Amino acid sequence: MNVKTVTLNTKYIKNVTGDIDTRTYQDGSLAVALVEPNGYEYMLLSVNIKGYGITPAKDCFFVKDYSEHQGLAEALENTGFFKITKHMQLGQYNALFKEVQFV
Repeated sequence: MNVKTVTLNTKYIKNVTGDIDTRTYQDGSLAVALVEPNGYEYMLLSVNIKGYGITPAKDCFFVKDYSEHQGLAEALENTGFFKITKHMQLGQYNALFKEVQFV
């Protein structure tokens, strides 16, 4: 699914426009990337946290929401193409992850 052109703004991502590109991780779960108009993959938006025994719901993917990705899930939701469906903290440092769904 290469369908949506979005512009993302967070504390660390400033006004970056690109297309949403989807693929799958080795385990079959959804992987999502932001690809710039020149074809360069700006960043992988999704993370695979199956190692914690957690898989996303259908048409959903997980977003890391701390460090340089702080606010990424909300920036995706602000495009109108995505909806945050779940919040969770994992690991010894209670790292924040959010499940995001295509709408």
